[in-house]
Amino acid sequence: MMGIIVWRIYEKPIPEGYRILLDGLWPRGIQRGNIDYWAREFAPSSELRKWFSHDPNKWDIFIKRY
Repeated sequence: MMGIIVWRIYEKPIPEGYRILLDGLWPRGIQRGNIDYWAREFAPSSELRKWFSHDPNKWDIFIKRY
């Protein structure tokens, strides 16, 4: 049985597995060959990210809107 491993894009890639990027923006310095699929359609919208602005006080509202 295969599982899902959550891995930061800036860490050394795991050699096996299918790598999916779940982000609306392409990360700086990452080559496209390091990612198998860019699933940007599942990322929060640009408007929601800008509104949230990494403010912990907005987290609960962010989750509901996302």
